[in-house]
Amino acid sequence: MKLDYPLVVSLAALLNLSAAAAQAVNLSPIQQPNKVTIGDGDCPPDHICLPPPDEPCAYATPIDAYALLRERIATLGSDLIYIGGAKYSANKSDFIPEFETRVDTCPGQPPLVTSVYSGYSLELPVYGDSGQQLHFDIAGRAAQNMTLTVSCGSFSATDSGNKFYISRSQVTGGSCTNMSIHFSFPETPIEPSYLELSVIVSETL
Repeated sequence: MKLDYPLVVSLAALLNLSAAAAQAVNLSPIQQPNKVTIGDGDCPPDHICLPPPDEPCAYATPIDAYALLRERIATLGSDLIYIGGAKYSANKSDFIPEFETRVDTCPGQPPLVTSVYSGYSLELPVYGDSGQQLHFDIAGRAAQNMTLTVSCGSFSATDSGNKFYISRSQVTGGSCTNMSIHFSFPETPIEPSYLELSVIVSETL
């Protein structure tokens, strides 16, 4: 019995010392394991947070810009605008798409040179400008934000967004013989789903 007593005291003292040391560093004697969280959000203090796994890199299906241009040009008609005439209406199929070239890269794969959409353009002959005051009314809408620029001789106007409206009167002095309509937008591999525009050029007699 005399031999066991010092051993019991020593174990008790050791346990007390461990508890005191744990309390000194603000830890419980028996600490629960941290929870593992995977994600990009804020990390709780009692969690071990790991970044999300890398998504596999894959190339998008490349756009055949030349084939699309040939197809679109083949379907264009011989539309024109008469000053004081009927409203001209156009949709996406009436415009010629514009492309930019970019280089995509994926680790472990060779670079891919591809084309992406960056705008639309349309040129229309205009008849009837003899120096009178002209009234330009242009309205439209698109599936995404774009910048619209319209010019005809000395007339030029711009609007931005996914809905467009331009109304202006101007004397162009006979210079409005060809209307240029241009849309620009950030590069995208996916063609906007719709684009509509109407143009009226009237006159003050």
